[in-house]
Amino acid sequence: LHVIITMSEGEIHSFENVYINDVISTDSRFSGLLNVYTHTGADNQTADSNLVSEVANWTSDHRLRGTSYVYVKMKFDQDAYPQGLPTITADLKGTKVYDPRDSSTAWSDNPALCIRDYLTNTRYGRGIATSLIDDTSFNAAANYCDTTVSIGGATVKRYTTNGIVNTQQGSMTILKQLLTSCKGFLVFSGGKYKIIIDKVETAGFTFDEDNIIGAWTVSLGSKKNQFNRIRADFINSSRDWQPDIAVIESSALRTQDNGILLEKT
Repeated sequence: LHVIITMSEGEIHSFENVYINDVISTDSRFSGLLNVYTHTGADNQTADSNLVSEVANWTSDHRLRGTSYVYVKMKFDQDAYPQGLPTITADLKGTKVYDPRDSSTAWSDNPALCIRDYLTNTRYGRGIATSLIDDTSFNAAANYCDTTVSIGGATVKRYTTNGIVNTQQGSMTILKQLLTSCKGFLVFSGGKYKIIIDKVETAGFTFDEDNIIGAWTVSLGSKKNQFNRIRADFINSSRDWQPDIAVIESSALRTQDNGILLEKT
């Protein structure tokens, strides 16, 4: 059986792993029964020579240019494929994006670079001219995303984005989803698009008697914006990219809140 599965439009960096019913394709159970050939979707891509030689109606003209795909050849075996036609999936390093910090174009999971790519990409993005992009703000955001933090005993980048852009969802929905990966938001100011990440900053303006006029009040935090337990929904790469929940609770903060549970999801 010959199966061809297209993965995406536009060239990607690489296929990392291919799975047959969630079992990695290199597993010994598939020895002699499975051949996997991957193509990253370059615009000058040539036809798969193995597919051309195996399937009469597939010729050198069938290049699938600009489309990443996997060609899987399977020989039937009841033990290897007990459920019949298997589900074929893959881990990918996706599209290559431009980095204005060093003028390189390569794969990256940096949220700021991925958002910039979607804004400017003419194939699947918004096609906005680069002259309308404030690269100073994107460079600063990219650097902040790349800084490392310690979580659960591991040192990782502060923010990364890993997902799929489905153009049927509409550009506003896609941008909102991308921005959630770095607590960011876009503004159009001074004739350019800028990205701002919600983070701790140093105040550049001091309030004193010389610039405060009229009545003013000071408000402290309330139960609406103070929490001692956080529940986070996320896609867990350690569990075959399935939805998962992480719960983080601070006993110290709950004690300060008189034992009252203040939770946010």
